[in-house]
Order: sequence, then structure tokens, then C-alpha cells
Amino acid sequence: QQNTLLIEAIDQAENIINTIYYRYHNCALVGGSEKTLS
Repeated sequence: QQNTLLIEAIDQAENIINTIYYRYHNCALVGGSEKTLS
């Protein structure tokens, strides 16, 4: 049971990290493209 809980916790952590990373990455890309265009 502990292993299952650990796997679920890791899954949730990865989802949160991916969400934060992609949001930050997309914001960085948008900001970079705006600076390039201007």
C-alpha cells in the first residue's frame, strides 16, 4: 500500500511541476517573441 501511495504522490507532483513549468515556459516564450518583434 505504501508503494501505491508513493506512486500516486509522485504522479501528482509531476503533474503539478509540468503545469507550472509549461505555464512559465509559455510565458517566457511569449515575452521573448514580443521583445524580438519590437
